[in-house]
Amino acid sequence: MTDNNVLLYRPVGPKELQLVRDSGFLRFPPRMPEQPIFYPVLTLEYAEQIARDWNVKASGYGAVTAFRVRTAFLDRYEVHQVGSSIHREYWIPAEDLDDFNDNIVGPIEVVEEFGARGNLPTTDEGTRILQGPAAVPDGFLRRFVATSDEPDDCLDRCRNLLVEVITVISYRPKFPSIDEWSALLPSWFVDACTPPLSPEQAEREVARWRRLDPQAQARYEDESRWSLEDWIYWFDPSSDVDRGWRWWNSGVANANHFWIDIEVEGDPAPVGTLKWLMRAAGATRVAESQPEDA
Repeated sequence: MTDNNVLLYRPVGPKELQLVRDSGFLRFPPRMPEQPIFYPVLTLEYAEQIARDWNVKASGYGAVTAFRVRTAFLDRYEVHQVGSSIHREYWIPAEDLDDFNDNIVGPIEVVEEFGARGNLPTTDEGTRILQGPAAVPDGFLRRFVATSDEPDDCLDRCRNLLVEVITVISYRPKFPSIDEWSALLPSWFVDACTPPLSPEQAEREVARWRRLDPQAQARYEDESRWSLEDWIYWFDPSSDVDRGWRWWNSGVANANHFWIDIEVEGDPAPVGTLKWLMRAAGATRVAESQPEDA
């Protein structure tokens, strides 16, 4: 708590989180007719209990949001203790929720999550990853075929990790730090990534790459491991780069190969992030093919 605002928490399920996201993480949605009171709580522990024990049971997913509200506004309301000392909350009448939202200072942040993010509504790309395409692509399609002894498992790893990344980005107003990504992403991917290079090491690698002929440069890029920091940077909406591709379709070709079709806005497109995802998932080789060939 500061002199000017109070830190509050609210546990939410996937539907309410979607509506908060739609507001730009600035407002909570209006109450339903059968919900005359809005209940923000004052302790993280209380919010965690509700998200874990209630929201997850009701919908498979629960999150704790944190936000600050101007003290001058909250002074109009009484704090209610409804259990132990951690169970303290405000009772905001539904008709006052617009004023409450107007007095939120800064963004509403997701600080804890429980259950499976697979229960969250996802983006169009996430839907294609999980269910396949339902329309005609706007851009060009490119196909990448991977060699693996376990093509089904490798493809599942690729699907699940990319859904995790785009879902986290969609439901967090701030791009997570590298330490947060290390905790959020599965260990098989984090462990496959190389530690970040020091500036001196990076300079030596660039110099080495420049001495190679074009064919050797391409082979170097295909065989090098990525650091987690370099890989996830291409997904940061605030960065100065764009990964240049979106997942379109995928499948298993046979006992030793799986494929992923991507939609690109133009050619050439940077596809290194996709290739590293496939290799980190267990592919021993990744090569480009024509979409109609597999």
